[in-house]
Amino acid sequence: MKQTLTLLACLITTLCSAQTKWEKVEITPNLFVSFPAQPIKTEPTNGQKTFILRSADSTANYIVSATDLGILMGIDEATLSAEMDKEESWEQAKSAFMNSMGPDATLVKSEMTTLQGNKALKMIIERKNEKGGNNTLTAFIFVKGTTTHNIMFNNRGGLADEKMKQQFFESVEIK
Repeated sequence: MKQTLTLLACLITTLCSAQTKWEKVEITPNLFVSFPAQPIKTEPTNGQKTFILRSADSTANYIVSATDLGILMGIDEATLSAEMDKEESWEQAKSAFMNSMGPDATLVKSEMTTLQGNKALKMIIERKNEKGGNNTLTAFIFVKGTTTHNIMFNNRGGLADEKMKQQFFESVEIK
């Protein structure tokens, strides 16, 4: 009986994932990301805009933000590119990101990788949630032009569908 219920739950999850119509969203002229539904877009302020979607079952958050450092800090592409070639710049980015997550966040894993040929920092971060479980955030940070991009998936309480996370990250198009 338990196996039948488990099999049924897996089948329903698979069918729901397959039937989801993904919405392709232009984040910046250089970045397109697909969400499983239309995300909420915050009004751009100081060169930053954010797109957020909570899954219908509240098990996941899909988040993409883009900050134009040319607008925010007056930095040009050549200067930013030279800075991001330095390992200490990525360490500073990681430290700033972790500080923004609050004191209860734990960095589980951090590595330099590539995302469609672009140097990227990948981090996995855990935080306790309001129900006493753990939320696990997977984040990719990369720079294109003068814009820093954060692409994040928050698995709320370990209940999110990993296939949806994979599809979200695989939908990323960098031009």
